[in-house]
Amino acid sequence: MRRSFLRWAVAPGIAIAMLAALVPAHATTCEALTVADLAKRAELVVHGTCESATAVWNVDRTRIDTVVTVRVTEMVKGRRSRRITFRCPGGTRDGKIYYIQGMPRIEAGQEVVLALSSLGGNGVRVPVGLAQGAFRVVDGVAIRDPRGVNRVAPAGAPPPGECRERIPLGELLAVLRANAR
Repeated sequence: MRRSFLRWAVAPGIAIAMLAALVPAHATTCEALTVADLAKRAELVVHGTCESATAVWNVDRTRIDTVVTVRVTEMVKGRRSRRITFRCPGGTRDGKIYYIQGMPRIEAGQEVVLALSSLGGNGVRVPVGLAQGAFRVVDGVAIRDPRGVNRVAPAGAPPPGECRERIPLGELLAVLRANAR
């Protein structure tokens, strides 16, 4: 009687644990970055308004990228320009979805602050630290919400805190300017 009870009570728990191990993780692991880190690591740091975000196929039709054009309010780091256009991996095109966990979605009409990587060999730029390097600006507040990013501390550092942040735009820009060298 005791043995059959254990089988009945424990076996489902073991089965559930085994199935849970097969479910894919829904996050991309990145080093936790402060705003100062973003400014130091980025090639371009821009504050502006997204004029367009258009999903396109890459040349081989193996990946969908989003071509983003931002009208620049302030180029915090990088060559001054009135507009910047860059390709960011991910998007929806022809009924197909190409999605990368932790990659921010930048949409036309959004006011944004972006810390962007150098141009990759594949013609793509990404926000530094994925969604950690992208802020939406709403009513003078910059909002960083990197869902899908599992932030880990560098070796020897304390564990990272919550990354969902609301920072007054002026304060964010001041920290970025002070560290954009």
